[in-house]
Amino acid sequence: MRLIKSQILLLTVLLLLNGCSSIDTQLGDSMQDVDWNTRFSSNCPLPQHDSIRWVSDNNRRYARFSLSNRDKGGCSTDKVARHNAPYWERAELKQTEALNRNKLYAIDTTLRFVEGFSGERETFFQIHAYNKNCKHAYPPIMLKFDNTQTGTAVLTLLALQSSKRHNSYRSDMRIEDVLGDWMNLKLILDTSKKGSVTVSIDGETLFSEVPFWIEPCGRPHIKFGIYRPGNLSANGVSIVDFDSINVN
Repeated sequence: MRLIKSQILLLTVLLLLNGCSSIDTQLGDSMQDVDWNTRFSSNCPLPQHDSIRWVSDNNRRYARFSLSNRDKGGCSTDKVARHNAPYWERAELKQTEALNRNKLYAIDTTLRFVEGFSGERETFFQIHAYNKNCKHAYPPIMLKFDNTQTGTAVLTLLALQSSKRHNSYRSDMRIEDVLGDWMNLKLILDTSKKGSVTVSIDGETLFSEVPFWIEPCGRPHIKFGIYRPGNLSANGVSIVDFDSINVN
C-alpha cells in the first residue's frame, strides 16, 4: 500500500511539473498578479534563473519557487556559516512596502506544496523586520516545515520574543498529508506592542494568538518562497506554488 501511495504521489508531481508553461523571474523584478493586492520583488540574486517563475496552468497563474541541493541564496549572509548550517539556500520574494505598526491585518494566500519540504527548517512564509537601518532585526514570524524533533516534517511556527530568541510551536500537520493540494493560508496579524498572530489553514486554526515581538527599529514586511539551511550531506528538491496573496 505504501508503494502504491508513493507511485501515485510521484505521478502527481510529474503532472504538476510538466503540464504548464512558465516565465522566469530575475533579481529586482516586480511581481504582482491580478489576484495579488500587494507588490513583491526578488531582493537578492537567485541561485538559478528559474528559481522563481510565473507558471500558467489551466487558466491559473501562480508563482513557483524551487530549490535544489546547494542552491545558495544571493543575500550577503547566505554564504556564511551561521545558525548551525554551513550556508543557506534561498528563493524568496519580499514585500516592496512595509506593514504599519499598531494595526490588525488579515493576510490570505493560496499555496501548494509540490515536492520536498521534508527536511530541516524549510521556511515558506515570514514576517520579517530587517532594513538598512536595522540590520540586526530577526524575523518576528516564521512558518516552516521541520523534521528536527519529530522525524517527519511538521508545520512549525517560530515567534520572536523580546529576548531576541524564537519560541517554537509545532502542529500535527505533516508535509506528506498536504503535498499536491492547494490550500488557503490565513494569518491574523496584530503589529502592536503586544503583537500576536493566529494561523489557520482551510479554516482550521492551527496556532491561536501566539505572542511575538518586533525589533523597535524594524519595518515589518512579508517574505515568502523557500529559505532553508544548507546541508553538506545534500538537500532534496523542494517546490512550492503561490497563487493569490492579499493583505487587508
